[in-house]
Amino acid sequence: MSEVKAASVNLKRKIKQGTKWNFVPVAKKNNRYLPDQVLITGIPTKATGGTFYIEWYEHGKRVQKPVGTDGHDAVEAWKTQTHINNLRSTGVTIEENAPQIRDKGATIKHAIEHYLEEAQVTLRSGSMAKYKGSLREFMDFTDKIYVQDVSRDDVRAYMTHCVSQKNLEPVTAKIKAKIVVCVMRREGAPITMKKGDWPKSPKKLGRPMYQTDTLKKLLAHTNRERYILYSFLLHTGFRLKEATFCSWADVNFQKSEVSVTEKKLREHGFVFRPKNYEERSVPVVPELMELLKEQRGRVPEGGFLVFPSPPGRGRLAQHKPGGRNLDNVLEMVKQDAFDAGLNCGKCKVTVNGKATNCAKHPRCRKFGVHMFRHTYATNLLRNGFTLKDVSHLLGHADLETTKIYLHHLEDEDMHAKMRSSKLGSMYLPDELKPTKQTSVHVIDSGRKRRA
Repeated sequence: MSEVKAASVNLKRKIKQGTKWNFVPVAKKNNRYLPDQVLITGIPTKATGGTFYIEWYEHGKRVQKPVGTDGHDAVEAWKTQTHINNLRSTGVTIEENAPQIRDKGATIKHAIEHYLEEAQVTLRSGSMAKYKGSLREFMDFTDKIYVQDVSRDDVRAYMTHCVSQKNLEPVTAKIKAKIVVCVMRREGAPITMKKGDWPKSPKKLGRPMYQTDTLKKLLAHTNRERYILYSFLLHTGFRLKEATFCSWADVNFQKSEVSVTEKKLREHGFVFRPKNYEERSVPVVPELMELLKEQRGRVPEGGFLVFPSPPGRGRLAQHKPGGRNLDNVLEMVKQDAFDAGLNCGKCKVTVNGKATNCAKHPRCRKFGVHMFRHTYATNLLRNGFTLKDVSHLLGHADLETTKIYLHHLEDEDMHAKMRSSKLGSMYLPDELKPTKQTSVHVIDSGRKRRA
C-alpha cells in the first residue's frame, strides 16, 4: 500500500462560556500543548473545568473522541493518536491505542531545560536558583531517562539521598522533592504520592526575633551607615531584597511612607520584582524619615538606590560604578554581632578546614537579616495593630502566614499570668507556706539588728 499523508490530530476542550458549552482549541507554545490554557478569539486564556477531546479525519469523516478532564492525560492521548495515524499512513495495520506503540515522550533532561526556559518569565531569581538546583540534582541522581518513567519510588529515593548522602535536613529534602514532583507532573510524569511519603518536621511555634537589649548592643557597635540600614529594616519590615532594591523614588517624605515597587533598570544591571508580584506602601515613624534624610546626603548626587554598594576603584569602576544593590548585608549583621560580643559561642563552624565555634568567628546562627522583619511584625502586634493591618504591611498573601507572630504575644501573656498566679503555694500546708517577715528592733551592744 502506498504511503499517504498522516491525518493530523487536534486537541480541544469543551468549556462553558456564559450559558452555553462550546468547543475551543487548546493553546500551544513552541509546538507544545498547554493543557491549562485555551484560545479565546485567538488569545491564550486560563481555563478550568470541562472535558478534553481529540479530533482527526478518517476517510473524509471527522472523528471526535473524549479523553477525560485531566490536561496531562489529554496531551498523552493526543500524542498516542498522532503516533497511530503516522503508522497507519505507512500502511501498517494496528489496533487503536495498542500499548506497544506508546511514545516514551520527552526525556527528563529536555523537560527540565524546557521548564527552566519558560520559568524565567514567572520565577524570581531566588526561586529560580532553588528550582534549577533541585531539578539538576535530581537529573544527576536518577537513572531514568524519560519523564514517563519517573515514579513515586524515584522521588522517595531522591529524598533519602538528600538526607543520607548530602546531610540535608528532612524538611529541606521535602522542599526539593516537591519541586521535582511539581515539574515532572507538569511535563507528564504519572507520579502519585501517598500519605506518609513526605517526612514530617516539628511545627514552628513562632519566628525568631531580636530582644530589645540585644538590638541596643548591636546598634551601639556598628557604624552610622549600617545603623541607618538596620533601622530601616526594623521600621519597615522589608525583606532583604525589598530593602536593598529600594530607590529614592519609593521614599515619600511628605507622607512619611516607603513603597515596594518593581524595578526594570537594565542600565543599572538589575531587575527586581516584588514577592507575589504585589507592590505596597508602608507608613513609617518620623524618626526613620529623619535618618533617611541623613542617608540622602550620603548618597552621591543622582544616586538611584537608598542603600547602594560602594563604587568600584580603578578598572573595576568601569564595571561597578555604584548604584548596584548591596549583596553582603548578612555578613554585615554577623560581623557587627561578633564585634559586640553577642555571639552565643555554641554554633559549630569550619574555617579553613578546622572546626571551631562562633565565639571565635562571626558566623553565629542566632543573627540574621530576616529576624529584623520578625521583630517588626511582633512589635506591631504589641502596639495594638490588628492582624489584618500587620498582614498588609508585611505583604503577606495569606492571613494565616501572619498568625505565626501571635505566638510571641500569647507566650508573654502566659508568662505574666503564671508569675501572678498562686499556683506555687496552693498545695502547700499552712505551716510550710512562707510567712511575711516583720521588722523589730533589738538592742544589742548599742546596735539595731533586724530579726
